[in-house]
Order: sequence, then structure tokens, then C-alpha cells
Amino acid sequence: MNCGSRCPLRMHVVDGEIKWVETDNTGDDIFNNYHQVRACLRGRSMRRRVYSPDRLKYPLKRVGKRGEGKFKRITWDEAFDTIGENLKRIIKEHGNEAVYLNYGTGTLGGTVTKSWAPGKTLVARLMNLCGGYLNHYGDYSAANIEWMSKYFYGQWVDNNSIDDIQNADLCLMFGNNPAETRMSGGGQVHSYVDGKNISRTRTICIDLVIPTLLQVEKINGFQSSTVQMQP
Repeated sequence: MNCGSRCPLRMHVVDGEIKWVETDNTGDDIFNNYHQVRACLRGRSMRRRVYSPDRLKYPLKRVGKRGEGKFKRITWDEAFDTIGENLKRIIKEHGNEAVYLNYGTGTLGGTVTKSWAPGKTLVARLMNLCGGYLNHYGDYSAANIEWMSKYFYGQWVDNNSIDDIQNADLCLMFGNNPAETRMSGGGQVHSYVDGKNISRTRTICIDLVIPTLLQVEKINGFQSSTVQMQP
């Protein structure tokens, strides 16, 4: 989900192998005070991701036509040499504008590329030293909001914290479901529930599906409603 909640994971390792994963169990877990940053089920299943048979652990080179799925294993030296040679060839033939860095890696804040923010990654620094690269505008997460906010606020602005819901009478969400995408202790749903326990803020959610958020609302006895859009 790339939620960015950064919940701590406690890995139980035996002989260099992860046996099971636990979440934060330190301190007192109480609302409106210090709380445990418990990871959600996605975080707790990280062991499956680490040992997935589909995980790439070494470079592969395509040997068939594009889309055939035919690859062979090569060494890291061969991989870096191939990338370097083709990169120099492309820049020489087409210029630096032919090199585009796509920030959507599927792993937010990757350990090698540091995929966010795109302009501050190690690869971006390398390409700047090589003469630059083709940048982008917008993104796949909030491109529409970025353009819309210019007409509302004059520029792209960051919103205030979800904690501020305790000071609101109405919370209106468009396609936002923090109970599904930010469900962990380090995510937004903890602050959302905490704030609504104080303010009893009414929530209206406009989305294509009936969100998990409404289940949280019903469990806690909050006032809420949903407007389900037809795609």
C-alpha cells in the first residue's frame, strides 16, 4: 500500500532466517496519549514478502521478445556494464531528455533508490552529474488534487493533520478510506478514531465502494454516511 506509516516491526530471527513477525508492544496503549504503533496485517505479513518465490534477488536479462517472460540470470557486473553502456549510448544519440526517472517503484523509500522524493534519490543525483534527466509533473496518487487545489488555494498545499478532526463538525472525504489504507497504529485511523471520540464529528464519505471506514464508524457508534458513486 506504501502508506508511509513506518510502523516498527519486531523480527524474530533464527540462524539468519525470519521465523515470525511481531508488532510494537511497548508502553501503554491509550487514546489521546502515548499509544503503541501497532503494524497492520500488511506489515505483519512482511516475512511472506521477504521469502516470496517471486522476489527478484539477482539481475535477470531478457532473452526473448518483450512480453514472453523469457529471462536468464546474469552477474551484477554484467548488469551494471549493460546499464552503463546503454545509458551512455542513449545520452550520446538522443540527449539527456531521453532519460526519464519514474518514481513509482512499488516500494516507497526503497533502500537503494530512496524512491521519494524523486529529485532527491541517489539515481537522480547520478543523472544530474551526467548532465540531467527528464522530470515529470503530477503523480499517480494525487495529480487531480494537485491541479484542483490551485483553483481553491492558489497553489499546491499540504493539508493539516488528521488530528484536527477533533475541532471539526463535519469531515467530508472523497475517495479516502484511512481505515483501509492507513489502518495501523502509525497511520491516520488511530488519530481519526481518537479525534472523533472527542468531537463526535459527522463523517460523509464519497467513494466507488462502501469503505471499511464505515465499519469503524458503526463499531464506535459514530454518525456517518456514504455516497456510493457509479463508475
